[in-house]
Amino acid sequence: MAGGAADCMFWERHLGRLCRLYELRNKERITTAAASKLLHNIMYGYKGHGLSMGTMIAGWDKGLGPNLYYCDSEGTR
Repeated sequence: MAGGAADCMFWERHLGRLCRLYELRNKERITTAAASKLLHNIMYGYKGHGLSMGTMIAGWDKGLGPNLYYCDSEGTR
C-alpha cells in the first residue's frame, strides 16, 4: 500500500466488498487476476482526479498457484 492513506484504505475496503459480493453471488472465490482487474477498472475511471494510491494484490488460485498484481491510481496494472 502506497500513496494517500485515506485513498488506499477506502479503495482496498471497497475492493474487499466487491470480492465478497462476487463470492456470495457465484458460490466461489474470485481469482486474483479478476480482483486486480476490478480495481484497475475502477482506478482507470478515476484517472486524473488526484487520487494517490498504489497497491499490490496477492493471492493463491486453484490450478494457477501464486499470483501478484500491482495497481495504482493511474490505472496501471
